[in-house]
Amino acid sequence: MTSGTWIYERSPSNRFRYALGYPGKNMLGVIGANPSTAAPGHPDRTVTRIEKFSKYWGYDGWVIFNLSPRIATHPNTLPAHLSSTVNKYNLTLIAQVLKQYPIRRLWAAWGDIIEKRAYLYKSCRQISGISECTTLEWLQLQPHTKKGHPRHPLYASSKSTLMSFNISTYSSHLKSGLSSENKPYL
Repeated sequence: MTSGTWIYERSPSNRFRYALGYPGKNMLGVIGANPSTAAPGHPDRTVTRIEKFSKYWGYDGWVIFNLSPRIATHPNTLPAHLSSTVNKYNLTLIAQVLKQYPIRRLWAAWGDIIEKRAYLYKSCRQISGISECTTLEWLQLQPHTKKGHPRHPLYASSKSTLMSFNISTYSSHLKSGLSSENKPYL
């Protein structure tokens, strides 16, 4: 799972990336929407922002997971469905990494991309239910998006701060099928 000094887990076909990060003694976990082209030593724009934010906030390491591990350079190109085998492996790997590394906080960073595919909502609920995730402090960039979702790092000021994020209430909202305009989790 660790490649040199990197945390890196992808499929042999390179169609899925499950984890990418840099280990440290005080790490921040990040849950994005879907991975793009980033790899160890070759960050994309999102990973570059995550690295900068993490350092700015005092973390010496970080790891990014995603609601969908399917690599796509644009969320509109995500497949209509996510394989249950791929999803199960994604959930298992998230739990393993959270056990292995000193991560006490998870930054919800998927933005409005969660609305692109129904399985992203389901994955969010499943990730929030992983026992290793239920004991962590969840955070989001402030302010949340106009639709009420935790802001994506590309669409935030470089001086943005983190605020508490109630993943339980947010997940309940997703389960209820309410439209994002209701935003009972804010």
